[in-house]
Amino acid sequence: MRPGNRHLGIVGTGLIGGSLGLALVGTGFTRVGWDRDDRALCRAVARGAVDRGASSLDELARSCDVIVLALPPRHVVATARALLDCGASPKALFNAASVQERAFVSLAPLFDGRYAGFHPMAGKERGGIDEAEGGLFQGALCAVVADGATNPSVVDEALSLAELIGARSTVMKPEEHDAAAGCVSHLPLLVATALAVAAGGEIEKHPAYAALIGGGFRDTTRVASGPSWLAADVWAENRSLRELVASLIAVLEGMADGGGDEMERLASLGAARREAALSRRGG
Repeated sequence: MRPGNRHLGIVGTGLIGGSLGLALVGTGFTRVGWDRDDRALCRAVARGAVDRGASSLDELARSCDVIVLALPPRHVVATARALLDCGASPKALFNAASVQERAFVSLAPLFDGRYAGFHPMAGKERGGIDEAEGGLFQGALCAVVADGATNPSVVDEALSLAELIGARSTVMKPEEHDAAAGCVSHLPLLVATALAVAAGGEIEKHPAYAALIGGGFRDTTRVASGPSWLAADVWAENRSLRELVASLIAVLEGMADGGGDEMERLASLGAARREAALSRRGG
């Protein structure tokens, strides 16, 4: 990707879109933003995440040759279709959402090889443009989601964009992405949410318990502080989650039904599998 004299459109100027724009400062792109929330867009301009805000999706569509949708999964398909209705014909349209398969199946045929997923595996528990930072993607893995019909030049664009924002990258098929993200990202989000609901409910009944809160509660429930739409969207759109949740329930039922020996076995197995998973990741 040679960014000089190129216009990159960022649709959605929250945490991910804003961080993407900040990471591209000084790379030669003209960064054009649009957001349905005018206040978020104005703040993105003020923070330098985009060079200018488009007055409409239509204006952004007509002025940008590469467009990134940095949106909640629920809005991706409708927004991409709206871009088509505006007459958009970008060289590449990227979807940065954390769930990819449903949107890919719907949109890839409409964009004739110019559509791909572009999901940086990085974020924060709280969203919004004021949480955005240019270094958010440094060292993170960016999943470029494509299939055999994706134009190789579009994949190259995505890989180059990942490099520009400081991320590593890998190319995955949409179903592979969602299965992996479901295991290492979406299931932990649902578990953190369930734990916060259950333990938090007890703390509401017994406020004195809060004095004992330490790293165990804070660390394991951290991602439960995120936007509620995220948990709803991954549950609605990632079809791999039902099976993962069933597997988790089976483990919990084994704990509930087993004695001390079984709990020790599961705890030992859990520790070993955690270390094995982290070693495969590289730490």
